[in-house]
Amino acid sequence: MKKLSLHRSFVANTVMLLVALFAIGILYRSVLPEYSHGLYRVAGEKEWQAFDSMFEAEMPVGNYEVSFVANFTFSPSARFQFIPDNCINGMTINGQKLPAEWFPFCDYWYGETFDLSPYLKRGDNSFFVEVSNDGGIAKVHMFIAHSDPILLVLHLLVFLVLGLYVLSFARRYCKSRSEAVLWGVFLVGLYLRFRYYCMTLAGMRAEDPWSNMEYAYYLLNHAFSLPLSTSGWAFYHPPLYYYLIAIIVKAEQILSNIPYLVMRDVQAFSLLLSLGTLSIVFSSCFLLFPKREQFFERLLYLLVIALQPGLILFAARINNDALYQFLAFAALAFLLLWWSHAKDKYWFLCIAAIVLGLLTKSNTLLLLPVGYTCLLLKRGMGWKKKFRLGGIGFLIVLLTTGWFYTLRFIQEDNTFIVQNLNLMVDNLIVDTSLESLTEFNPLRVVRDPYNYLWDPFRGRDYFWEYWMKSAFFGRYVFGDSVTLWASGMLLFASLLLIPLLMGFYKSVRYRWYETLPLWFSTIMIMFAHALYRQRAPFSPSQDFRYSILILLPFAYFLAVGVQSVHSKWWRYFWYSIAALYFICCAAFLILIPERE
Repeated sequence: MKKLSLHRSFVANTVMLLVALFAIGILYRSVLPEYSHGLYRVAGEKEWQAFDSMFEAEMPVGNYEVSFVANFTFSPSARFQFIPDNCINGMTINGQKLPAEWFPFCDYWYGETFDLSPYLKRGDNSFFVEVSNDGGIAKVHMFIAHSDPILLVLHLLVFLVLGLYVLSFARRYCKSRSEAVLWGVFLVGLYLRFRYYCMTLAGMRAEDPWSNMEYAYYLLNHAFSLPLSTSGWAFYHPPLYYYLIAIIVKAEQILSNIPYLVMRDVQAFSLLLSLGTLSIVFSSCFLLFPKREQFFERLLYLLVIALQPGLILFAARINNDALYQFLAFAALAFLLLWWSHAKDKYWFLCIAAIVLGLLTKSNTLLLLPVGYTCLLLKRGMGWKKKFRLGGIGFLIVLLTTGWFYTLRFIQEDNTFIVQNLNLMVDNLIVDTSLESLTEFNPLRVVRDPYNYLWDPFRGRDYFWEYWMKSAFFGRYVFGDSVTLWASGMLLFASLLLIPLLMGFYKSVRYRWYETLPLWFSTIMIMFAHALYRQRAPFSPSQDFRYSILILLPFAYFLAVGVQSVHSKWWRYFWYSIAALYFICCAAFLILIPERE
């Protein structure tokens, strides 16, 4: 009866969450303006032409005039963001010319935000925009800025709804004050991911969203038929993520077909996956540290993941890594469950997550040897059952994913699992000497915390240094305003490598069997990434996102290593270093600039 009651409560709370989010979505749609299709003409000419898509058209070099109408059902929002390609030289709204000092501006990545409240009214508003184009696609994108008061209120409502949903579980499952602290950490992680999503446009600190969207549009335009792996930058990837975002794109095209909203909807999908990954880690916390007395281990483990910038950046990215991370963390969590409880359903859930991961990103292949090594060494299980579980699991993997790899490697004659390496330029090549693969200088890392893809004199040749920096910042430079916090993160993270290695050693030395899925997956992932970097010696090949799953065992080893220190004062010292590290992470994430 208790399980039935919990199930009903979960269903009821989830239904209420979806209803609340749906209502907020309707409210959000109601405050958006409805745009006319838009017209443009060469400056000084009389003939107007319609845009190919929403305020975008292929144009030669020159000056153009753009005209459209924005209709507000209710009182219009105040702050709007404009992104031109290439420049906006002037603008008139409802016959009123905007201040000359605002123009021209030429920023096709981020644009500019203007307070238009003195110029807008309820109902139809006519816009006349003077645009200059340097060639190629000319565009004028207009949308409500995230700093607009109405949008801020709507974002706050969404966070409150999500927070109440989490608290409904906390009230039912939280059994002590210490566990309440852990639920609080989960809410902090939720807030940081949601905040980053709200403030981040699709093109900011992104992993080529345009190529990923190109894959989705290809599927839509070709009845969901797969493209040739060599016909686009991202087309060699398995298709699951792109099928899912293609469905999202199609739904938004039916509703509005505004490019900005299409991208935001796909980003929202990444946010949900990021929150799902955080939820998996939160659940695994109680599996890896089952005793209530292990509060500090739980707290340290959870804080590492909740505040990890490298994970949070994917809450707003349009990239198959978002889905891969969710599925890879789920697969490892199910493997840990099966390793602890030996129930067949957990094995097959692990296989299912691996299958979906293989249909998302080929990195998931590394989990197969990890899972089957665990199956081979599993104690208390007869060989007959091992062969049965292993055989059925392998058959499932073969039948559900074999078609894709057969298509790529036999029919298309691919020679390597990553097919866009031949498009990499020589300026990205890194040194492959033994020194570059083995040297790690923490001082160099702290002094220059960001990665520079194109600069061979900023340490990109040292694999483990690039790898560590990209775990926090990817390949992006976040600016001087947060460099101090970035260096602080790397300084304290470098110090925490000592207890992390201690935890790894103690796990292998004294609890090798109990922690086999963790330490073996760590070795597999690190070795495979180093091997891949040698096979594809380009600076982007060193990015930590290919090893992102390693964060879970790293967090575990750190918690074990700190707690295993015999001296009370040394333990306090490591907890103090960890606290300083978390403060730097939180400050960096709060102060992160809106622009790169």
